[in-house]
Amino acid sequence: MVEAQAEPDPEFPTVVFPNPEEGEGTWQMAFDTATQNNVQLVLANDPDADRLAAAEQTLDNEGKGTGQFTTFSGNDIGLLLADWIWTNFRQRNPQVPAGNCLMLASAVSSAALGAMAAAEGFKFEQTLTGFKWLGNIAKERQKQGLTVLFAFEEAIGFMFPDNNMDKDGVTAAAVFAEMAAAHYRRGTTVAQHLRELYHRYGQFVFRASYYIADPPSRSQPVFDRLRKDGKYPQSVGGVKVVGVRDLGTGLDTTQPDQKAVLPWVPGDMMLTLYFEGNGVLTLRASATEPKLKYYLEVKGSDRESAGKLASRLEAAITEELVQPEAAGIKMRGQ
Repeated sequence: MVEAQAEPDPEFPTVVFPNPEEGEGTWQMAFDTATQNNVQLVLANDPDADRLAAAEQTLDNEGKGTGQFTTFSGNDIGLLLADWIWTNFRQRNPQVPAGNCLMLASAVSSAALGAMAAAEGFKFEQTLTGFKWLGNIAKERQKQGLTVLFAFEEAIGFMFPDNNMDKDGVTAAAVFAEMAAAHYRRGTTVAQHLRELYHRYGQFVFRASYYIADPPSRSQPVFDRLRKDGKYPQSVGGVKVVGVRDLGTGLDTTQPDQKAVLPWVPGDMMLTLYFEGNGVLTLRASATEPKLKYYLEVKGSDRESAGKLASRLEAAITEELVQPEAAGIKMRGQ
């Protein structure tokens, strides 16, 4: 417990911005406290406790804090929790066929959970972003007779259907702590187990950031240009585009009928490009903030090659796709 942050204060005087997604500055007091007290696991909720962030300190041979921390992304936490939930469910319910079970993730989250589902035999489904979609689809699938075990989105939101059909940072913290304790008892760390999972299900390299679009309508010209006359980009950073999903037109060239499976609305600002080399890039205008976001993921046989392709694609997003100056939007941090 960080004493200076233990009591509610609507001014949040100890951080620049009260969101553990925003980087090390938000974590600093927690990291300092963990180092001073030789604490291995650090958990943080956002102000209304519906999201969870997690980090792990490397301890020395004597169990003392080194001040070196691994912070886990929302996708990392989602995969770790899914693995823990699946492992325990299978042990306790061996009579339930894997094919009767379901986990969900938003369309802008990592595909690692889908890869896990394919390997383990349970069902996986993508939804639009937000827990109104994840929760409502989970309810529908339960009515259809499926056992819905877990859902998440990359923005550190996690849902446990047995407890709540919405993101729940308090339950997520308890489950993550239980999982971490189990790994520590068997002599490994959470970070080591995460590497094992990526080795098992594939190396996924994920990058995400955003541009400031204030007012949000400034994002519209970006999408209008990219989808004009149905002539989508043919390549990005010299990497060939092999598929397009446009939730503003209902097009999905990866489907046999060319129609989007996810719900779509004419003019909606969400566009996904699929690349040679197992790369996927989604541009999406936030519905709640003045932001134009991008989500990029590459799956590779090894992390180094996947990272190189991700870097190549990411470097081209601003100049080739978004062109912020022409749209009157700003880069993050400007």
